[in-house]
Amino acid sequence: MNPKKVDIRKQFSTILADYLLQLRQNRKLSLADVASQTAMTPQAIGLYEKGKRIPSVNAMAKLAFFYNVDEEDALKVREDAIIDTTKILGDDTPSAIKNEYVVLSLREPQITIDGEPLTAEELEKATEFIKAMRIKQNKTF
Repeated sequence: MNPKKVDIRKQFSTILADYLLQLRQNRKLSLADVASQTAMTPQAIGLYEKGKRIPSVNAMAKLAFFYNVDEEDALKVREDAIIDTTKILGDDTPSAIKNEYVVLSLREPQITIDGEPLTAEELEKATEFIKAMRIKQNKTF
């Protein structure tokens, strides 16, 4: 007998869910109210607020606009939820979230030389150098 598969989405970070729920409840709005003004479904918004789905960047931007909150702040909460979810789920993180986590982790230099993190400019130069080395290696084969 196969054990019932656990729905890992129930274990997503609640950072973003709590944020979105609070925004809606503070304005005393229903899911239908938000949905009608954002061209989203009440079901999608409900999943975001329950922490069972993470909205896309575009959906998050729509919600930030609707709630009249700073878009950068709202997207930062979304990013924090992706990072937190990845830490919670580890290897069980869904690939879409894992991919976004990788992109987010590459935004800020985490490589250090002599204990100092690389600046964005140094990281860009290092990336270009590595690309040039790969091209050179491919030409020698």
